[in-house]
Amino acid sequence: MLGGLKVAVIIPAYNEADHLRRLLPAIPKDFVDLVVVINDASTDATPEVARQYGAWVIDHSARTGPGPAIRDALHLVRSAQFDAVAVMAANGKHDPRQIMDLVRPLVDEGLDLVRGSRFRSGGSQINMPWHRLLLIQVFTLLTSLAVGQRVTDATGGFQAYRLRVLDDPEIDLHQLWLGRYQVETYLFVKTLLRGYRWKEVPVRITYPERGSYTRARALVDWWGYFSPVVLLRLGVRR
Repeated sequence: MLGGLKVAVIIPAYNEADHLRRLLPAIPKDFVDLVVVINDASTDATPEVARQYGAWVIDHSARTGPGPAIRDALHLVRSAQFDAVAVMAANGKHDPRQIMDLVRPLVDEGLDLVRGSRFRSGGSQINMPWHRLLLIQVFTLLTSLAVGQRVTDATGGFQAYRLRVLDDPEIDLHQLWLGRYQVETYLFVKTLLRGYRWKEVPVRITYPERGSYTRARALVDWWGYFSPVVLLRLGVRR
């Protein structure tokens, strides 16, 4: 608990047993009250490792992608009357020591959302492929224009929310069109459009030197990331 807020950490995971062995012990337990790992139909020891390190595990029998995984975890922590949640990746690209940087402003400044940005002063990215950097910059620029606010990093995924934003009847995560990658962007954009208080803080994001840096599929999943921005601003979706 931090400043009276009951805090959970949500980690969607697919075949991330090796990374979780390093990540989970590093999560600060002095203010994080619960860690939830969503096992997205992994074929390795992801759920066993998560339970070994004390995480609450939600098991998916079929892969849904990070969006529905996060939605299921949000439902769990809300039902357990948590106040705030931090969301991070399972593959080690986010530094668990920076969870405090995301959660602390929720307490000290009364914010509803704090997002990590690798492009703010003090932030950094390591081993990012140039083509991903270009796509992120384009995505971020278009998102800023759509919401009418300055955004420096629209795709980082390392963030913290007060769960009270989900009590807003205009924010509905259970719409059928919100799938594999839409959920996170939808929640971010709706939070801004609804006028909730938020900020970005600098974070470090480290991509692997070898192997795949993302499971997102070219074009299809990038449209999934961006489609909520377009559809919400056009008024096609709510």
